Amino acid sequence: GPVMITYTTQDPDTPGIPLATEISGVFPNPFNPATTIRYSVTVSSPVRIDVYNLRGQMVTRLIDTPHHAGHYRVVWNGQDSNGNNCTTGIYLIRMTAGNKTSLKKVVLSK
Repeated sequence: GPVMITYTTQDPDTPGIPLATEISGVFPNPFNPATTIRYSVTVSSPVRIDVYNLRGQMVTRLIDTPHHAGHYRVVWNGQDSNGNNCTTGIYLIRMTAGNKTSLKKVVLSK
């Protein structure tokens, strides 16, 4: 399952958790009926997150908005862009932020 780490320090020279422009995790995976996608961006840029089937067809677009640097998350409910439930199978989640791309595989199991 997910792990959370909390730290506090009095030392101003302690570095923070570094950002990377990527999908950092998808959980639960396999999922039914929904999964949470965690992602981050290092600099302000437009961010787009799309879900594709293994045929390369876009199933749905989850995000298409500008983001500031930071950590984010979005939930995919296992539905296509028309609101129909997707079938059991493997899907690819693709994030594009500026000129960076990140890809993760997720399994929908019914």
